[in-house]
Amino acid sequence: MEKTVLLVVVTLALLGSPLIEIAGSQTCRPTGSATMGPFYKPNQPMRNVLCGKDPLFATATKLNVSGVILDEHCQPLSFAKVEIWQTDSSGSYQDSSQCRSILHSNCKGQYTFSTVYPGKYRLGSSFRPAHIHYMVTTRNNCYNTLVSQLYFEGDLHLRDNDPCHSSVCNSHDTTLIRKTSIDTVNGINWVHAEFNIVMRRHQSWQRLVCQLQQSPCPSATAEPAVTVLQTAEPAVTVLQTAPPPATEELTTAPCLCKCRDAVKQCIIVNWLYASRLEYI
Repeated sequence: MEKTVLLVVVTLALLGSPLIEIAGSQTCRPTGSATMGPFYKPNQPMRNVLCGKDPLFATATKLNVSGVILDEHCQPLSFAKVEIWQTDSSGSYQDSSQCRSILHSNCKGQYTFSTVYPGKYRLGSSFRPAHIHYMVTTRNNCYNTLVSQLYFEGDLHLRDNDPCHSSVCNSHDTTLIRKTSIDTVNGINWVHAEFNIVMRRHQSWQRLVCQLQQSPCPSATAEPAVTVLQTAEPAVTVLQTAPPPATEELTTAPCLCKCRDAVKQCIIVNWLYASRLEYI
């Protein structure tokens, strides 16, 4: 076992692993979760303006939300899928897709959208705070899917005043409650909020693999496809991703990014899950 561990450490050093660079770096607290609720609908349009057909859209208070999708080391995650849904300005979840959307973070992990400020609705004897539902998934499945809700600081129905139990809707979690600023444009109030989302990494064998798969683009450098190092149990396999066409740019929606890393080299400790190896 000692020889195996030593081999992994030495191999990581030779490969210039990001694990070595990240050691001792800052960490970010993962974003809390909250219930999905009954109004989620999959396969919605990709757009960054929601609720455009709200009857009160022209005069309703508008909301602009922007943020960055991050990992636990505060590094941006590109091309994450961000699904959002909310009530219209009157507090109603429409059956249509007008207040639902799918976004993708760009090469810097950024996302943004505009909508109407979500209306409140009654639950029991009180009202739920204004909120927007989120479901975030990463492109390489290295992180747990996050289902959560965005709340706004100053809402009188947060925390103990939320009729939805804290263990379900989590409106007391400070990672979900964001400060806002307000300005007026052409007589319309605009609320601005920044909601950075920190994804929690899978606590499994994939942790090491995923740490070495953070580049938005694979390299165009041609290298041998597979090299296997035989050691005592557990076996250690070194895999190198297959090279793409000889070009320095790869188009990956929703933006064009530069391939700036060397050939990605994936270290996989495969004692139990060898059949589940995944490539990006």
